[in-house]
Amino acid sequence: MKTLIVYGSKHGCTEKCVGILKEKMSGEAVAVNLEKEQSPDLEGFSAVVIGSPVYAGQIKKPVAAFIQSQLDALQQKRVGLFLVGGNLEQMETQMNTAFPETLRKHALATEHFGYAYDFKKLNFFERKIIQVIGKVKNDQENIETGNIEKMADAIR
Repeated sequence: MKTLIVYGSKHGCTEKCVGILKEKMSGEAVAVNLEKEQSPDLEGFSAVVIGSPVYAGQIKKPVAAFIQSQLDALQQKRVGLFLVGGNLEQMETQMNTAFPETLRKHALATEHFGYAYDFKKLNFFERKIIQVIGKVKNDQENIETGNIEKMADAIR
């Protein structure tokens, strides 16, 4: 089985989660950061995992565009969906906003992979938002490896 993992990553947490997921997958897994690369043709893949960080309630634009352009093809694949973000109380709502209902219902797994705040990678505006809204004042990391393992198990 060959799995495509497509994602967006700005500050590295999502990319780190994808690296962990890729290690846990059985068979070949190809990871593509849509912020830097174009997605390969889906024809060669039996499964597709799609993930993004959430910023102000929205997923990364290249990830949203990928979903819209490939929605019909994705319905023919084994699909997993994940989000990365620190607003844990809103994850279910954000999952519902981020991914079309038909894709969520088709997905074998929908997971939250956790979050990380690395203040030296954030711009001034991002730091202020996290400090004021998230009430976070320093670097934090909370990667949910158990949820990453659940995703890998579901996609096998």
